Amino acid sequence: MTRIVSAEAYAVSLAYAEAKFWTIGGSETESHYVVLRLIDEARREGAAEVVCKPAWNGATQGVLLKALEEIGAPMIVGGDASEPGAGARLARSIAGPNGLQVLLDNAWRDLIWNGPAEPAAVANATVLNRDAPDRMADAARRSVDATGTSAFKIKTGQGLEADRAAIAAIRAAVGEGALLTADANSAYAPGDVPAMDAILADLGVAFSEDPCPLAPDAAAERLIRGVRVPLLIDKAGKAADAVRAFQDRGATHFSVKPTRMGLSEAETVAGMAEAICIGTSAEGPLGALVQLRLAAGLPYPERLVSAELDFHRELADHYLREPLRLEGGCLHLPAGRNAAASVDWQRLAGLAHGRLELPGL
Repeated sequence: MTRIVSAEAYAVSLAYAEAKFWTIGGSETESHYVVLRLIDEARREGAAEVVCKPAWNGATQGVLLKALEEIGAPMIVGGDASEPGAGARLARSIAGPNGLQVLLDNAWRDLIWNGPAEPAAVANATVLNRDAPDRMADAARRSVDATGTSAFKIKTGQGLEADRAAIAAIRAAVGEGALLTADANSAYAPGDVPAMDAILADLGVAFSEDPCPLAPDAAAERLIRGVRVPLLIDKAGKAADAVRAFQDRGATHFSVKPTRMGLSEAETVAGMAEAICIGTSAEGPLGALVQLRLAAGLPYPERLVSAELDFHRELADHYLREPLRLEGGCLHLPAGRNAAASVDWQRLAGLAHGRLELPGL
């Protein structure tokens, strides 16, 4: 057995380059994270990051730091650092908070990972938030010009005709070869789904994420089996058990978020689904590395429809040794180092407004 000999957590808040408005959660000027660092007796290090948004995961930085101190620390003391699944098993043994589960799983997995043997590049999809059609189209065009990105998730839910106008404007801006997907964040009623499906099919959209509230029931099955554009399950498909229930109702497309469900659960879901989107959960720079790790290591890469990897670029600062590189439409994963080795810990300490050394180690 290899013991963890040191564990510390940082509370860090990074300002947005421009104020951000969330469909769920409202507007904000900065994004709040907790970063966990583990060191074992072999001097290996692992790191993980979780965003703290009460409207999303019920967590503030203070809540999560307290959970790490009172729940996480005693579990870390008894864990075997050499066992890849130890963090996930510890995570499954508690009911929550979800952020604590993700930190335990992802930091443990990073601890025994040396990074990819070869550099990897994963095609990026940029999220276009709700706005006037011409402004959404301009944002898409800027992304193409700046990074070469050719895949876009369009936040719909502004009304059927407004959504049609926005998608058409974006399609005209980026061309027929670009991949477009749609995400309404459950803005519509089930009765609106057929009309939305017709719009999306006419405009060549690849999937329709959470067009309305969904549960794995007969009503959802009628929608899933009745559309031309596949429905992608996000909010109600956060774990493998929920994914199985939706698959029984005919669902094939699922959102996979390793910073929301943990890397181990994300890999399980990715292996179950016929098609996946690696979605964004407001990842900071460390979270983007976990997304990249998942995407680059998929056993069935052909099932990956899109990967939303560039949210961290909306932040005005970072805490990596060097910024992640997005060019040619792809985010690049460096070879030979894990997430912990990519962090500039001195820089992170300078940015952090709180630090907790976990007791008992």
